[in-house]
Amino acid sequence: MSGRDYRNFVTDHRDTSAGLVKRITEGLSSSKYRAVDYEKLKQAAAEKKFQAHLSLAKVNKLEKVSKQHKEQNVLKQHKRAWDGELSRLNAGRRRTTADVDLCLRNGQAEGGVNANFFSDVDDYEGHLEKEFDEFKKNTVDPVWNLRDDLLYWVHQNRADLNNPSDNLRREHSKVLQTVQSVKNQQMKVLSQLQIEQANLEEELKAGELPVLVIAAERPVETGIPEEAFDLECPDLPLKASVLQEFIFIDEKYLEKLEELEEKYADIFSSDTGGWTDDDHFAFLTIVEQYQYDTQNRRTLYMDRLQRHFPRFTRQALVQHEDWCSQNRYYLDRRKALQNDWIRDRHELFNKASVVFAEVCTAAEVAEKKAEYDDTQRELCNVLYEKVRRWRVMKVEVMRLRQETADAKMEEQNRQQEEEKQKEKAHRDQLKKKLGVFKAEQAEVDRRVAEERAKELEQLQAQMAEQAEYDLERLEYRKDQQEYKTRERHKKEEEKRLKEEEKERVLEAIRKQVRPTHVEGDLMRLWSDTEAWYQHTKPRHEGDEVFAEQKPLFEVNTFTANHVNKDPRVRIEARLREAGLIETGYARQVIAQIQPSKPAQQRNMFSTVYDKTGYQDLSQPNT
Repeated sequence: MSGRDYRNFVTDHRDTSAGLVKRITEGLSSSKYRAVDYEKLKQAAAEKKFQAHLSLAKVNKLEKVSKQHKEQNVLKQHKRAWDGELSRLNAGRRRTTADVDLCLRNGQAEGGVNANFFSDVDDYEGHLEKEFDEFKKNTVDPVWNLRDDLLYWVHQNRADLNNPSDNLRREHSKVLQTVQSVKNQQMKVLSQLQIEQANLEEELKAGELPVLVIAAERPVETGIPEEAFDLECPDLPLKASVLQEFIFIDEKYLEKLEELEEKYADIFSSDTGGWTDDDHFAFLTIVEQYQYDTQNRRTLYMDRLQRHFPRFTRQALVQHEDWCSQNRYYLDRRKALQNDWIRDRHELFNKASVVFAEVCTAAEVAEKKAEYDDTQRELCNVLYEKVRRWRVMKVEVMRLRQETADAKMEEQNRQQEEEKQKEKAHRDQLKKKLGVFKAEQAEVDRRVAEERAKELEQLQAQMAEQAEYDLERLEYRKDQQEYKTRERHKKEEEKRLKEEEKERVLEAIRKQVRPTHVEGDLMRLWSDTEAWYQHTKPRHEGDEVFAEQKPLFEVNTFTANHVNKDPRVRIEARLREAGLIETGYARQVIAQIQPSKPAQQRNMFSTVYDKTGYQDLSQPNT
């Protein structure tokens, strides 16, 4: 240490060598160390880990069961929607089939060109059925025949497949080659069918079908119709002004259509919203399967869409749903504008016809009477004013319809937002119910604890009363015990006298059977003894019964004869022999059998103590 390092310089010093020497000499037995049982610690850690794994497994199991239950409920709701859609599609299919059949029958019955066309349709349908049968015969039937042959070959060589021979291996390789060849042929046929399907779809898309579909819509003729030019009107300015209204109507509706297209210009980027045709068609089909009156409709079809399109996120599905809503609203609005446009042009044409007819009538009158020229002009002005007011009225009607459509769109958006809010409110309500349930459960636990405390107090009071009652019984039992002790001494004395009498009798018997010196007699071994003779000889009234012939012990229990007299024992033995003892029939039969002698009733009440107190022992028990 240098002289400049003042911080590390310590002035006080403690001698720690004594403690180190003690630790070294005592080792693990030192009081400053405590031995650690690492095996016990490992075992405790393993038990804690095992219990943690068990708890985690239970939690995972409960979560899995909850998910399965929720999944089953959702699938049931889907199934109800699918069943309804299936019934509607079946009804539609039946109606369509009936309409087609009726159309074919009517067309064939009418005759002429239509009859030839429908006959050609029938011939072509028969030709298609024939080609289908031929295709099935050439492609499907050989596969089934090959399957039957393979099953027969496997059945014949089942025993030899475990240890195949060379010939069987060669046959097996040939079979595999045949199967592979048929598989390749089927793959070629399927690829050719897929190509033909794609070509047919392209032909349908690029052929006359789209033109027919577009032609089915009602086209709007712009400009002044030729029929309006052909109308007679002597007042050319009035005719020009009235015909100019067609141009005004076209401009108004074209302006509305342009505004509508500008407002929804983003949906024209793709006819399917950026999706493929098949995905878009599947999306629309799934959404249409769930009717508008279905409960939780949006939740159900969004769940179905997530299952059907696992590669799309929920955000992508919601975006496509918004695009479909906008596209449907745009098409409906465009169709409504076109229908209104056609109707307004038709009404204007009728109105112009009426006006021009009135003008012609007025002109005829003017030719006859020249003084009515001013009146005619006034009439024309009035009629023009009517047309102008009608145009203004139509513009106002268009504005109101536009506002109604916008309000309807806003109402739909509001309904969707309300559905989302309802879902959120439902989740909040469930959370509140859970909190209320926990509070109610805590209140129930508190009430149960109070009831238990009251029951404990009642039990303690009853136990105190019972203790007083037991002290009185204890005094009585002491007296009874002394009485029983005296009786026991008396019985022991009687027993001792009986033992002495028994010993005297035994000594007399011993004297009778004590061996004596007799001569050898072989027949004596085969003859009865005197004791046996005395025991088995017939007894008559008046014969003296010796004490030596009494039984050695008194029998105070039941004998085998008494037990066998009970019908329950005999029936139980028969049922056991028949193997029916463990059946319900045996238990029912034994329970219904009554004993030959009714059992003795036990004493249910004490004859010494009652609720009022101690009973006098001098009185007889009842």
